[in-house]
Amino acid sequence: MHSIRLDGYIRVSRVGGRHGDSFISPDAQRDQIEAFAKVMGAEVVQWHTDLDESGGKMDRPGLNAALARIDAGQTGGLIVAKIDRFARAAEAGAVVRQITDRGAVFASAAERLDPTTAIGKAMLGIMLVFAEMELDRIRDGWADSQERAVARGVHISSVPPTGYRWRSEDDKRLVVVPELAPVVAEMFRLRADGGSWEQLADHLNAHGVATPYNSPRWTGGSVQGIIENRAYLGESRGGVGFVNPDAHEAIIDVETWKAAQRAKGVAPTRRAEPHLLTGMVRCAGCRYTLKADTQKTRDGGKMRIYRCRGKQSGGVCDARAGVTAKLLDEYVVDAFFARFGEITATGRATNAELDAAETALTQAEVALVAYRDDDRILATLGNDRFVAGLQARVRAVEDAAAAVDELRGLKRLDGVPDVAVLRDVWQELPVAERRHLLRSVLDVVILRKARPRTQPVADRALILFGGEAPNDLPGRGRNAREGVSVIRPFPWPAGHPGAGRPDPA
Repeated sequence: MHSIRLDGYIRVSRVGGRHGDSFISPDAQRDQIEAFAKVMGAEVVQWHTDLDESGGKMDRPGLNAALARIDAGQTGGLIVAKIDRFARAAEAGAVVRQITDRGAVFASAAERLDPTTAIGKAMLGIMLVFAEMELDRIRDGWADSQERAVARGVHISSVPPTGYRWRSEDDKRLVVVPELAPVVAEMFRLRADGGSWEQLADHLNAHGVATPYNSPRWTGGSVQGIIENRAYLGESRGGVGFVNPDAHEAIIDVETWKAAQRAKGVAPTRRAEPHLLTGMVRCAGCRYTLKADTQKTRDGGKMRIYRCRGKQSGGVCDARAGVTAKLLDEYVVDAFFARFGEITATGRATNAELDAAETALTQAEVALVAYRDDDRILATLGNDRFVAGLQARVRAVEDAAAAVDELRGLKRLDGVPDVAVLRDVWQELPVAERRHLLRSVLDVVILRKARPRTQPVADRALILFGGEAPNDLPGRGRNAREGVSVIRPFPWPAGHPGAGRPDPA
């Protein structure tokens, strides 16, 4: 019984004269793919082969045909013998994201990567995030990769600046958006003429310009980033001293840009890196996202914090949570590494155990089909007793399938980075990359108000990992516009510290 229909993909970079441990013949790749598809309960419905094709080149006839079938909904996804047979790490990550973004499956036999299971899905997310940074960040050096990207005209950012778009999904060079560029240019001129930040925000709001993250409203603080951004001069920048002055078309001229920086004698501010957990922490008292903020210390310095705003679009929170960012960041990162190591290193299922479980599943499926299709059984037992017997056999198949899924998840995935390697480079990674990695494993952190004020973070922080967060958590403004009151406490689980007491007021 096959629940998934996949296309098989085979690649060999150079056919003639190949030998050695790294070479996997087309026939061997096909055998590996078919064996793993059987383990997954999948059927390979069509094959695609690219011979004499490099792993660094993604424009290949066979791969293009497979991706076209995925786009057309003619197949449920792609299965390969080994990820490095499919493509190099960085290139593979981009194409696998393209596949998974379309709701299709990507599976790999050598890494035992089966994203139809919960653990397999989590590991795929981790592998993709790590693949995006590993090739340049660890092997060649992060600075070298940024320098090369800037030289190519790549804009190093998670989103394009307002007024620009990416050249394509995989090409992060900037292209002017004709209908937005004049609005942005006028904003620079307004600032150069002495306009306030609030006036600039009103200008964008009046023209219906959305923020880079598709929020409908600009604020005085959010427009500062546009005015200070040298990308509007046509520059691409990255790292320390990497500049490409002719990376893309400019929206504003140099003199107007400089005048906007000098307006009212206000020098452009140097923006600090974002808090590590911005957008990931919610208040247990109201379920809204905590604000990443700072507060003054006794010596006049600034300390990063996360705090509940209190007044939300859905009402007022009576149990506002807050915490020092350093304490919560360290707690969550430790939990991330514990979970990461647990997923990648604690699996101890043997091939024999998995084979036995798969045999049991096959036997259960055979027994179910034989019972269901035997008219003599129905005639002998009658409808009620027949249905009861059928239900029992269905449960047996479900139990056997669950056992197989669990053992598959426990098979170590060799393509996943070792937790010790990731720990070693963690503090060197940009905050954006650390945030991507955290989000690949956890959904949200729920924080309760401290009682007493010295209550440890571990006793009031609840980490919900991938798939554990409820789908009805509120967003700022959304529920209020829909006329729904959403200020209510998060249901604290009974097994977690602090359970059984009311949220402190």
